[in-house]
Amino acid sequence: MRAVAVIPLLGLIAWPSMGLAAASQQLGCGPTPTTLENPPEMARVDGPFQSIELEARQDGDRLCFVDRDNSDRPGIAPTIRIRRGEILRVRLFNRINDASVLRKTTPPGHDTNFPGVAAIPGYFDVVPGSYHEPTGKTNLHFHGLQVRPVPCGPGVAPGDDVVTTYFVPEGQPSPRGACQSAYEILVPDDHPAGLYWYHTHYHGESEAQTLLGLSGAIVVENADDDARRQHAGTDRILIVRDHPVPKPESVATAKRATIDPPTNVDRSEPALAAPPTVGADSGFATRLPQCAFGKCINTAAQVQCSAPADREQETFLSVNGVAIRDTGYPAGSVPEIDVAAGREELWRLVNASAETYIRLHLAEIDNGGSIVRSIPIEVVGLDGAPFADEMGRPKGQASADPIMVPSGGRIEFNVRLDPPAAQHRVVLRTEAVDAGCAGDLMPARDLVAVRVDAPPSDESRGQGSVPPRTTRQAVDDMLSGNAPVRQRTFAFTEYQRAKNSKTDFYITEVSRPGVTIEPYPMDGRPSSVVEVEPNSVEEWTILNFTHEIHDFHIHQLHFRVLESDDKFFEGRMLDTINVPVALPDANWSPDDPVTPGKVLLLMRFHQNIAGEFVFHCHILGHEDKGMMGLIRVVDPGAQRAPASVPRPEHQH
Repeated sequence: MRAVAVIPLLGLIAWPSMGLAAASQQLGCGPTPTTLENPPEMARVDGPFQSIELEARQDGDRLCFVDRDNSDRPGIAPTIRIRRGEILRVRLFNRINDASVLRKTTPPGHDTNFPGVAAIPGYFDVVPGSYHEPTGKTNLHFHGLQVRPVPCGPGVAPGDDVVTTYFVPEGQPSPRGACQSAYEILVPDDHPAGLYWYHTHYHGESEAQTLLGLSGAIVVENADDDARRQHAGTDRILIVRDHPVPKPESVATAKRATIDPPTNVDRSEPALAAPPTVGADSGFATRLPQCAFGKCINTAAQVQCSAPADREQETFLSVNGVAIRDTGYPAGSVPEIDVAAGREELWRLVNASAETYIRLHLAEIDNGGSIVRSIPIEVVGLDGAPFADEMGRPKGQASADPIMVPSGGRIEFNVRLDPPAAQHRVVLRTEAVDAGCAGDLMPARDLVAVRVDAPPSDESRGQGSVPPRTTRQAVDDMLSGNAPVRQRTFAFTEYQRAKNSKTDFYITEVSRPGVTIEPYPMDGRPSSVVEVEPNSVEEWTILNFTHEIHDFHIHQLHFRVLESDDKFFEGRMLDTINVPVALPDANWSPDDPVTPGKVLLLMRFHQNIAGEFVFHCHILGHEDKGMMGLIRVVDPGAQRAPASVPRPEHQH
């Protein structure tokens, strides 16, 4: 059973600053790392309460998290290790002092004459979005943790809430509604032990703040981690981030073209031909996949394919702060690590990118960079959820194939290596990702070069290896019993913004009668809120009616994957999953049948996550521009507000 407890309001009690020495030093992010090593770690103390003073610091065009109580490499975000049943207290200091850097990272776009998506009888209406002027306000999301989304308020310390909780930059007036309390995160006694992460999640500014560096790792530990330390087993933390590729101003402002065979069509002019009529006599239209919801989705007006020559690499990558070399960023490098032959290590990798997928692959390559052989890894967890059999006993899965890790996703795996052949080397790399004909280029890149050394002569082969996991996992068979399962269908769509060159992004519950395709607003709540009962089980179908991949993520819980185009993930518990592009992957005429990309998910809304939280595309530029929805798990102990009572608005 999940523990439900009242969290002591420690965040409201005055407590001494632990970082006076650090605060008195020059407020920078320190030098950029050139060698690969684990991030520094938050100091732990005996007892159930763990605390950290975390500063969001700006250093010119860089943002970084600084642990005020740790002088080890300030500017490298600390890894937070927390145990089940403990309370994590995070006091956040916002020292973002120049919001123009955020605006430069996510500019507003230029004016156009595009009137917007026309209203058509029988089709979903499409509401345009608007530009959010960056403010420098920020907050934290504890990605993947199954904890309550308590909003900050008078006498209340915030939990994992991104709907209303925010912190203004220091030195600015603090308006009514701004938070001034520390986060209090109670990790349930039965929480899955594994890899999670934290990052800022202030709507409209998530992409820029994450691209500029505001993210770090969280590890929820159990007895298996104690055994690993006792055996001197290696636990590597690898944080992959993405950053904007530097571009000359003339290139950055150039208009992108699209391709619509047999003639080219400018991206600012989506197809405006009249779609087929929907009605009693329109049998053809109602048979189209995009018309399976009582109304049709206007697929012809979706953002169109880019010409192959115009698709661009928008980001370069870093691993633990070390910039990775590729064609878009030749100034980078491929950092090296040393491993002992025959010794098994645990590697934990979080894709903390704002925009970029990776397809993780361990391989032996020759001098020319060609893959000689794939090296199998043993995957022991995804998105913090350990792999286990039907009885909850730990059970890894070997794989030599590339594994998709979308932005926000995590993977934990065991590695045991033998020395490669002469003139060969071992690399951990990302293979190229096909993001669809409207998506950005995501090329193959070597992330880490691995030197395989012979073990010391006084050490037997395999000594110091990771011991087997023995802790059983809680098993939630969501299909057992007689509880009804509600089914919902959501659709990803994207349309050019009215009077602007930017794109608006949407996720819409198309199975709900009378719904409108509208972006998550910059102020206030959306008009459509998904409301569920505590401990209920629901089946969600996520459809992608666009020309690019999207990355579905829901806060506060893990879902079980029932169907996916990637069979490796079926049956697994995740909190983030890729939704493939719609087919055919070419521009559509109004009467073309469009087969959406699809995943089918099963999820339980436990009572201990009662409150309001969000689900969205974890390509954060899409989330910032509207591809997010709001969900409310009803608290049975709270009195529901009458429908006539206005809801408080977002402070965005």
